[in-house]
Amino acid sequence: MQVDLAPTTAVDAGDGQMRTLADILDAYAKASDFEDVRRTMTPDVQQAVGVVLYRALGPETFADERCRWVEISVDAPGDAAARGRFVQSLPWPLTAQPDPFSFLAQRGAQPWLFTLDGAKDTLKSDVLFPPEPRILLMITHSQGEILGREHQAEIEAMLRPNYSAQSYASNVRVARKWSEAFALLSAAEVFDPHIIYFYGHGQSETGVAELIFDLADNELPEVSASTIATVLASLESLRRPALFFANCCSGANAVKSGIGDAIGGHVGCVVSNRTVVDLHAARVFGLEVLNALVSERRAPDTFMADVTLNVIMKVSGSHLAGRWACPVVHTNYGQWIGLAPQAFSQLHRATAGRVVNQLDRKAPVDLATSALGSLIREPGYHLRSLVWQAEGDQGVTDLGVRLRDEFLSQFTRVPIREFMVELQADTRPAADQSARRHIFASIYSALGRPGESPFVSGENPRMLDVLKRLSRHLSKKDLVLLVQMVPVAVDDESGQRLIQSYWQVWIDLLGELTRNGRGEEALRIVVTIALQISNAVVDVQKLLPAPTDQSAQIVVFDRLGSVTTDDIKEHITTFASVYEDIAGNQIAEKAQEIHRSTAGVYMPTVQLLKRIAGYT
Repeated sequence: MQVDLAPTTAVDAGDGQMRTLADILDAYAKASDFEDVRRTMTPDVQQAVGVVLYRALGPETFADERCRWVEISVDAPGDAAARGRFVQSLPWPLTAQPDPFSFLAQRGAQPWLFTLDGAKDTLKSDVLFPPEPRILLMITHSQGEILGREHQAEIEAMLRPNYSAQSYASNVRVARKWSEAFALLSAAEVFDPHIIYFYGHGQSETGVAELIFDLADNELPEVSASTIATVLASLESLRRPALFFANCCSGANAVKSGIGDAIGGHVGCVVSNRTVVDLHAARVFGLEVLNALVSERRAPDTFMADVTLNVIMKVSGSHLAGRWACPVVHTNYGQWIGLAPQAFSQLHRATAGRVVNQLDRKAPVDLATSALGSLIREPGYHLRSLVWQAEGDQGVTDLGVRLRDEFLSQFTRVPIREFMVELQADTRPAADQSARRHIFASIYSALGRPGESPFVSGENPRMLDVLKRLSRHLSKKDLVLLVQMVPVAVDDESGQRLIQSYWQVWIDLLGELTRNGRGEEALRIVVTIALQISNAVVDVQKLLPAPTDQSAQIVVFDRLGSVTTDDIKEHITTFASVYEDIAGNQIAEKAQEIHRSTAGVYMPTVQLLKRIAGYT
């Protein structure tokens, strides 16, 4: 929500004096030890500030108890930027209801969460959070007083049970020096961490938040938030982490740019600290957040309020000086979707994501995962095409999303980068040569950054241009490019010719990569081809040109059709915690009722299940 609050707002400090919000925040930000913080943020000041923040948000903000998440957004362009920075720096977790008095973030079983909008006025992408996520632990050891070795050990002990031995070795990496972290984050690497966790000292004396790494030859240990933001911004959006956690002092109190200010627009969520941090509280906080993410598979908006309460209970004196309100959370995601929900007995509704779309489709999922499993074991350059056909209301579009989620869930040690090709079906060129140019432009656009469309800029990309973009992803390690497509109607000859040309282009691209690539490098490409039909089934073997090279193969699924009553029954039983209003002894009857209502047609059935589950 949009908020504005003047720095000159008066606050009763409880000692007979009135102070401005700006004076309180300035002293709070400059505090260098806990005694300074305690003198600045007395219990009276905490309560008075909390009531001011409550009134600024308005009582109506808290009228609906079903949504206890307030995301603060500031519209302050140009000369008003300083005011916006001030509003964002306010300790919003202190927000307190005046009568009866209570800090809303501490309200028992119904705590409220206060976050900052990490990227205002931008489209927020969904976070796809897999089991066995890749984690980069940036934990310093040379600063002995913060017990970095001990903290690393307790984190690893907590994480290991959530991974297989192989996955843990490849998916959890440690960097003590910035050069080590930079190497893992660079464009040349394929680690693509879902979580980046820093534990060490932080400072903000320069006006920009800085993280202090272990000392290395020929490099300064201090790394600014803007430097980290530059590295993350250089990566394609699908390679950027879901969460960056700077567990250090002074990550959010820098005058010019805190951690969240700098990188909030490049990741799904940023967690940092407002001021100096207690060592015990920091370690507990770090473990609580990582456990909620990895073990409990919850989203930040569902666990941060609970984590705050846990820290208050586990850390003696954390209520003093408002230490429990020290964390600052920047959010920049639409939905936080926990993948592979069927693998977990405790399914959190808020992060269950697309469980309704897990309805049936077992045969194509099994074929697709088998094809990918064999593909990632092959060295060199390889291409697989996964082809399916269906009428529009039978989920011709949804299967691509389902396959992507299954791949990310089952192949957790393999970075998978997804791209979406739009063949601009309304402007299909007639001539074969024009069609190839059109397809090159569509693939080139899909492989580029958002907004880099040749259809807008007037570029005329050819095969060499597409190959250059594909070459960004060449690697000696496991890596898969998943190139999806918007379904194309193939009832007429023009649609069929377009698909034929599209597949031939991919065969030709693979041939060029094979002829010109280096032997030690690899690139595995999975191309999905979604055919939208009306009635007649398309003979895919006749439609698509057969590749002459064994490194290119076509996997054809049966036509997608309606689901059965048993499919619906099995789905509801599997995800009973989502369909909590359906009693166990009523599942069979409810499945029959749903099937009668929709005749098993896929999309109407999915929509009805969403309503029953409370997702719409």
